[in-house]
Amino acid sequence: MKRFAIALLSLMVVVSCKKETDPAATEEPQDEVAEAYEKAGFGYLGRYDTYLPDVPGSYYITPLDIRNVNGKLFASWQIEQAFYGSFHIYSGYLEGKKFVKSDYEACGDPQTSSAYRRVLNHEFDGQGNLFTTYRYRDNTSLSATWFHSFCSSSGQVSMDEYRQYQMDIAENNQFVTAVGALQQYNGYELPDLRYYTYGISGWEDVPVPGLKPKIQAYDYYISENGNGFLAYTDAQQGDATNGNMYLAGFNGVSWVNLGSIPLLEVRKLIVNYFEPFEVRIVRNGDQPFIVLFRENNTLAVLEFDGVSLKLIADNVPYPYNPTQPFTVTTKTDLCVYNSKLTTYGFGNSLGILDDPRSVYQLNGGSFAPLKTLNASNLTLRGVYSDNTRLWVACEVFRADNGVIRSPVDIIEIN
Repeated sequence: MKRFAIALLSLMVVVSCKKETDPAATEEPQDEVAEAYEKAGFGYLGRYDTYLPDVPGSYYITPLDIRNVNGKLFASWQIEQAFYGSFHIYSGYLEGKKFVKSDYEACGDPQTSSAYRRVLNHEFDGQGNLFTTYRYRDNTSLSATWFHSFCSSSGQVSMDEYRQYQMDIAENNQFVTAVGALQQYNGYELPDLRYYTYGISGWEDVPVPGLKPKIQAYDYYISENGNGFLAYTDAQQGDATNGNMYLAGFNGVSWVNLGSIPLLEVRKLIVNYFEPFEVRIVRNGDQPFIVLFRENNTLAVLEFDGVSLKLIADNVPYPYNPTQPFTVTTKTDLCVYNSKLTTYGFGNSLGILDDPRSVYQLNGGSFAPLKTLNASNLTLRGVYSDNTRLWVACEVFRADNGVIRSPVDIIEIN
């Protein structure tokens, strides 16, 4: 492991105190920071500062996605405006150690009021278009009325359409599809799963041959090639032991069953009908990984190798953050690098891991360290990869104000 020098630590603290609104104060030190990272063995892509001139009072930066499309690195990040709970999503691409901001204004924040409960999702499609979806309802309403909206930089948009059920929406080359559950989990009733396409007539329900009607949990993903993958679990009413982990695929013409594994074969996970599994598909072209978990400190890992669905790891301790209930449901927590599931360390209340500056990879049945950033003023906030290149988001500690969130550097791990 290469270590950061004391000079690098001092440099990063000094630079993090300067505002981006002062061009003379940022251009040359930015080059110095890049040089320091590169001397330490890391590639430097750029910095997202907490001071942005077009968002007065902004203070919180969260990188949401980095994606390599035809050699160009697209990136998006979220800024929360202080005290208002208002979120702004920015997109653009990384070039020459700078972020070139897009003119596109992403949707995704229906109200700047805490009276609204929002579920936001942001992702780049296979063409580099930023696709934003959100689901929201008024917390003060007696009814649980949910609305869905989406928009994208490719020009596709659907605003405030009533949907009582959860939807995972995806886009590929301006073709929008979704998977939705008609009913939220309630007692003994499991929701029905539906597949939808969106066109000039709005949403259309499209049957999926062989799709099991009742599900516990699911996740939906579209690859760069436009192929859809739907991972889901089911269980018979009152008899959870008969449940299965399924993977279905859509090639643009028809759906096919890509495999299923009985939940009882996931040996170390307890099948509990009243506490359904969570399912997460991790992006990896047409061979995605599927993560299945009930508790946020252990998980099972499955892989579609292009032919069949396989269980490759079971009862894996995950380096999770105990302050977040399900960290593996966020895009920044898991990626696939060199064909291995990759993550970064959290503080673990069980004492397994307490390392906020290391990248880990799944080897056998456990996560092993891959690379450590030996600088005390850096904290990892995200990992991203296209399988051949690995990027991390590093929060830089601010020496001038511990309350204001730190700037974030995006670097490449070689």
